[in-house]
Amino acid sequence: MIDSWLQRFPASHRSFRLLRNANGGYAVIWERGSRLIGLVPGKGAESAVWVDFRALEEGTWNVGGDRTWISPEFALFADASGRYDIPAQLDPGSYRFLPAETAEVVRTEQMCELTHWPDRRSIPIRLTKEYRLIANPFDRVRSDEYRKLAQLPFIGCQIETRLQLLYDPEQMSDRPLPAINLWSILQVHPGGTVLVPVHGNAEPLVMHRERRLPVIESQPAVTSFPFRGDDGFKLSFHSLQSTGRFGYFRRLGPDAFSLIVRQFRVHPSALYPDHPEDRPDYTGSCMQFFYDGGKMGGYGELEYHAPSIDGRDATVQSDTSQLYYFVGTRDQIADIAHHLLGTDLSGVCGA
Repeated sequence: MIDSWLQRFPASHRSFRLLRNANGGYAVIWERGSRLIGLVPGKGAESAVWVDFRALEEGTWNVGGDRTWISPEFALFADASGRYDIPAQLDPGSYRFLPAETAEVVRTEQMCELTHWPDRRSIPIRLTKEYRLIANPFDRVRSDEYRKLAQLPFIGCQIETRLQLLYDPEQMSDRPLPAINLWSILQVHPGGTVLVPVHGNAEPLVMHRERRLPVIESQPAVTSFPFRGDDGFKLSFHSLQSTGRFGYFRRLGPDAFSLIVRQFRVHPSALYPDHPEDRPDYTGSCMQFFYDGGKMGGYGELEYHAPSIDGRDATVQSDTSQLYYFVGTRDQIADIAHHLLGTDLSGVCGA
């Protein structure tokens, strides 16, 4: 089954590494773009990530999976004329697999140079990524309450990303480099509901909208909204709101449901430089959620940002996150959402 799935990739880009668990689950890391392109909890199960096989055949960038970009977006992706363009040297870039210490680890690396367009400064960087499978968290707590949840179809992956600024400090001007940061983007199938645990104010910032926003619901300490319909949008939560965890709940069949949970480190005292296109004064955007409204292939994006660096205090930034993917009945997934996200699915619209 894995082989037939991988055969759908163009022969010129069929360079993969697989990580397998003992229960038939596997993760697929694609060398081109260093993308986690498949995350499957077991035989016959659907992957957690969205993939566009037409884009693969055409060789365009928007193929799906989990990827790493660098932000702030409009300083690095919109040139001096205002034209938006994804830097090809970043994505897909020139990633190559590196030797790893064990077969349980996959490592990739690339070097590239980005342009910070507001001041036309070049920023040379090295990106290194490391992937490994991780255990079901319910298998790590010896309690009868969690035993059944530990037996559900599951796959987990830890991703460690390292950003290094490549420059000679002696050749720098008196100005520090512009602040940049790692930006992680997971593309998911549409039709589900985003679950965002929050501190304090539960309202997101609207970074982008078409005509109508989705229905945004707030429980105590949890905000939720769907990736459905014809209107695209992008919502943001700042670093004071973020708990360092969010989820995505989706129906797979009559009584089959899935839950993706992402966990990451958040640092409220750090600078998060990404901002809406019309709000360059706004900083702090830590979690972002984009839905394409079916216009770019039909997908949603679960995104988070790491704290920034500018070369003054540090030249290296390391970020580690965990992805957990569960499949089960509605009641089973509701239990997991309660334990990992503090969410009551009975109070979530569309869930």
